[in-house]
Amino acid sequence: MPQTFLKKNRITFVPKEKSVSMKSNLAIVMVIVSLVVAIFSLIGMKRTQERMDELQKQLSSVEAPSHEHHEEHELAVYMQRLQWYSNKLYFAGKSENSRLTEFYLHELEEVMEEVVEAKIIDEGKNISTMMETYGLSIVERASTQMPGAAEEDFLKQYHALTESCNSCHVVSDHKFIKIIEPTLPVADNQKYSID
Repeated sequence: MPQTFLKKNRITFVPKEKSVSMKSNLAIVMVIVSLVVAIFSLIGMKRTQERMDELQKQLSSVEAPSHEHHEEHELAVYMQRLQWYSNKLYFAGKSENSRLTEFYLHELEEVMEEVVEAKIIDEGKNISTMMETYGLSIVERASTQMPGAAEEDFLKQYHALTESCNSCHVVSDHKFIKIIEPTLPVADNQKYSID
């Protein structure tokens, strides 16, 4: 049956075959337009991916920043841990508790190794190298002499360790930081003496 269309006050009859043909043509045009849009989208995506790859290469070639004032390697945090463990070491050694003394010497050594490995430069000073010289070498020596030592011998070694820390502070222009023999444990909920 033919379809009827109103065109400027005239009624036009279009055969059914022509109407179907127009719908088919319209569908073909829509498919072609969709394909063109898809092709241009793929081209755009490929260009975007190429640009991202190029930026990634550039980013990879950039040198890693120095650790100077880098949050990941905040020097004060390392120093706080060293002071914490040296305080605990003091009370373990004064109590002649060999196992606890060894434990805190080991903890001190681990923190010092972290500082060395972090390659920290602070205010133009190579703290990591200083830590090897003024820290690690002294702690390694103390590790063989402190555990099991009588209180008097332990205190000599402990004073040598704190003096080495203070020497490092002077060399690194931080002589205003002076480590002394502790008077109170940092944690009052730990027993240092041997049962």
